[in-house]
Amino acid sequence: MKLGTKQILEQKWLQELIILVFTFVLFSMNDWVLITTWVKFWKGCVYFLVLYSHAQLNRHFLLPILLKQHKPTVYAVSSLCWPWCLRAYCMK
Repeated sequence: MKLGTKQILEQKWLQELIILVFTFVLFSMNDWVLITTWVKFWKGCVYFLVLYSHAQLNRHFLLPILLKQHKPTVYAVSSLCWPWCLRAYCMK
């Protein structure tokens, strides 16, 4: 099955998969020196998936609600603070 550019642009799930893989590669390159065991690799994968799911929740639920209520500042502050709290808790 050949996939052309037009077919990729029409399939949203394929676009999302490509974005997921690309952002994981960028994310893991930052900590590549620290990934020395499979356990650390899987912890990095879990942490990345938590961040990715947080971004998707914001994108599909929180952002439309807050933008409809004209509260972009609340959205920006809540989006910036949550990942830092998670990282401080998970990476002890």
